[in-house]
Amino acid sequence: MQRDVDMATLGTPLKYERDYLNPNHVKCVCDAQGRALYFSRAPIPHFRDSHGAFDAAAAAAVPVLVHLGLYAYHAEALERFGAVPPANSNRSKSSKCCASSKPAAASRWA
Repeated sequence: MQRDVDMATLGTPLKYERDYLNPNHVKCVCDAQGRALYFSRAPIPHFRDSHGAFDAAAAAAVPVLVHLGLYAYHAEALERFGAVPPANSNRSKSSKCCASSKPAAASRWA
């Protein structure tokens, strides 16, 4: 993992319309440096020039990835993240993912 980033995630280039339309495949739009800008299960980005239809060449130019669901963190980043209190919207949901703010064994993965 690069030392100038706190976290990383994996994706593979979006090449097929079936992946573009599949809500079970999370899409990730990246900037020119390959940094994630946003994620969605919806078909993103909208390909204006093809009236919303999937355009493989445009997807490669953006770039758009199919997210693989794997993340890597520096231990220090996990410690900082764990110290941040949950947002009000997360507290109201009482979801399992927000129940604990402490990372488990973060230093094991450093």
